[in-house]
Amino acid sequence: MKASIISIGDELLFGQTLDTNAHWISQKLSQLGIDVFQRFTIHDLADEIKNTLDKALDNTDLVIISGGLGPTQDDKTKSTLAGYFNVKLVLNEEVLRHINKLFSGHKAGDLERNKQQAMLPGNCTVIPNDLGTAPGMWFDIEHQCVVSVPGVPIEMKGMMNNTILPRIKTHFALPVLIHFYLMTAAVGESQIAEMLQDFEKSLPGYIKLAYLPGQGMVKLRLTAKGEHKIPLLHAVLPYFERMKSMLGHIVYSENQDDRLEHVIIRKLKKSGNSLATAESCTGGTIAKKITSVPGSSAVFKGSIVAYANEIKIALLGVPELLLKTKGAVSKEVVIAMAKGIIRQMHSDFAIAVTGIAGPGGGSKKKPVGTVWIAVANKQEVHSKQLSLPGKRTQIIEWTSVIALEMLRRFFMKHFV
Repeated sequence: MKASIISIGDELLFGQTLDTNAHWISQKLSQLGIDVFQRFTIHDLADEIKNTLDKALDNTDLVIISGGLGPTQDDKTKSTLAGYFNVKLVLNEEVLRHINKLFSGHKAGDLERNKQQAMLPGNCTVIPNDLGTAPGMWFDIEHQCVVSVPGVPIEMKGMMNNTILPRIKTHFALPVLIHFYLMTAAVGESQIAEMLQDFEKSLPGYIKLAYLPGQGMVKLRLTAKGEHKIPLLHAVLPYFERMKSMLGHIVYSENQDDRLEHVIIRKLKKSGNSLATAESCTGGTIAKKITSVPGSSAVFKGSIVAYANEIKIALLGVPELLLKTKGAVSKEVVIAMAKGIIRQMHSDFAIAVTGIAGPGGGSKKKPVGTVWIAVANKQEVHSKQLSLPGKRTQIIEWTSVIALEMLRRFFMKHFV
């Protein structure tokens, strides 16, 4: 089964509003096993709506239209759909009662304008809008469906979750989908693809592997599509276990919502240990990631953003001579920072980072992107030098992710 999404609105085309609706709808349809075949973004013009609807219905079974249902003159979706299906707009008493209730106590002028929202194409099934005045519309065309929803995200999501998605499930014969996820960090997509090259070739046609890269991480999704859940689960599970075994220690979680900081906080809580960070080039980004996890206060002692050398000396105890002879971006200094933050915060584990994020500050010997990371406990320190490409924000993000991944792997030596 295939679907098309049509997003209507000049503000989307002009870049004034980000089209989060199409992204969200695509995700929800994909979860049902529906292939989103094409997406359109168009002006709120009758001819464009009609022409685009023709294209969508030529290729797909389901069309979802978002936007253009407001009470103003520039919202033309409803009247255009009535013309497209050759029906008249008729008053829907139930929608009118809902609007009257919403506008109880408001100015009569506001109510009169919004009463027009109760005029709907005579052939549509009304989709209630509990959060606004514009109802959604469902049109059946032989074996195809057209659904129109408001562009206001909270209203659209309410309709989709409460009415449209459940109706799609009963209206169409949908496949069974099973998803398995592996989360990896600090390893590039191309490197993982090379590791899994033979594995991908071995997959049967009903199982697909998707690479979903993010900043410093790659989410792997193994999806099986079939008719019956239990046999499908038994068929795909050996492939998933094989993929997990091939990737080994680079996998940090099987939960697609897990970030590295979630895993680290859980490890610290389980072991009863604490963590602190000493950050230079990342400017507190690592601490921010850690403290974004609810309950992190139970294990995170704090952070010192030692940007200036005098702060490294005064608060972390980095020897001044070391900074002069080795430079702030060096193995010796980052190790001293890691030991200093453990001493200062009385923590069990530490992350320390120092580097040149750019755009200035680099040299021939230490160009922009040169970073040193150390992870430590009270007995040992592991350090690593990086040469990172990209702009300042990318270097900071990559440094933060790699530092967290280094700590996770450091934990593997100390925790079961």
